[in-house]
Amino acid sequence: VDQYPPGMDVVAVASQLSRIMNQCVINIEIKDKDRIRREREQSTKKRRKEEREKARAKAEVKRIKRLQQQQLQKEEAERKRAERLQQQQVRKEEAERRRVEREMAKATRILERRKGLESQYDEIAWAQCDRCNEWREVPLEVIQRNRVGDADADVTERPFFCSDIG
Repeated sequence: VDQYPPGMDVVAVASQLSRIMNQCVINIEIKDKDRIRREREQSTKKRRKEEREKARAKAEVKRIKRLQQQQLQKEEAERKRAERLQQQQVRKEEAERRRVEREMAKATRILERRKGLESQYDEIAWAQCDRCNEWREVPLEVIQRNRVGDADADVTERPFFCSDIG
């Protein structure tokens, strides 16, 4: 039983088949290498994309942290400014309270002095000299000495002279 058709050289067919098989193997290896290279490129692209996404995420986290830090700093500055304003207000109120207390104490002293002067004013009397007709400031005792009579009856006054003040 002849497998090969007549006139065919088995060695030539085998070598041609060997070449075709080698070419197929080479083509398969090239396809495998291309597939592996494409897979590597895809995995590299995917890895780079993931790295870029991670870098973006890290940058976003840093930006958010920076914004939060800035917000905290602003809030701290605002709190400190509010504290300073409150302390200034307290100091102003304290200064105003002390000023009012000083003014009240001064007014009280002036009122006491005025009362003292008023009581002295009540004790000082004025009398007109019967000789020179000038008004003189005289102690109350001199006026009382010059009055003669009962408190209920008519009171007569003795003449007053500047020389009576001694």
